[in-house]
Amino acid sequence: MAIFNIQSNDKMKRFFYNNFSEKEQKLLIILAKYTAQRVTINQIYLYSKEKFKISKDWLYKKMREFQDEKIVVFIEDRHHKSAKKMIMFDFAFTKYLTLSQGFIMQFDTLIVLAMLKHKYQFETFGNSGYITKNNKLILLAPFDTEENIWKKTYLKQPLYTEYNIKFVTIITVANRYNYEIKGIEFEGLPFEEWTILND
Repeated sequence: MAIFNIQSNDKMKRFFYNNFSEKEQKLLIILAKYTAQRVTINQIYLYSKEKFKISKDWLYKKMREFQDEKIVVFIEDRHHKSAKKMIMFDFAFTKYLTLSQGFIMQFDTLIVLAMLKHKYQFETFGNSGYITKNNKLILLAPFDTEENIWKKTYLKQPLYTEYNIKFVTIITVANRYNYEIKGIEFEGLPFEEWTILND
């Protein structure tokens, strides 16, 4: 396992230094810090200019290029239209660039990357997860017990009803369960099983 990690880090290092200028590298490190968070390009600019010399024109142009190249993806939010959630193209690359990527952020990124791979049409749903075009909700609850997630979803049921949500998939690390609250079906699935079902 240690050999794999060394080889993987070596590949990431080569990719990072061989494909990006020094200024782009600094920007990518900042983007890694903000991945899986709601952020505007202006916020990225303001933070970046505190760290290194940068022009607003350069940053906006570079962010358009990074989006065109799918290095970063911005996801609309159904509730908050001003800021979008930003995801980098590879959770391992993000982890290589920053030590601040906790498990929940990595798990969130994996979910988004899987949905992009399967060509889902979706938006973020506040802090609650993701909502698809056909109003199915995807929640992240990697370690919650069925009892804990039931309590959380029971409290949010009025919001789900407001958005005409009839089915909720809860993505876990290992738990499986099913329940219903006021006509809304909930299914807990381990991440690996969910990704296979969506292949």
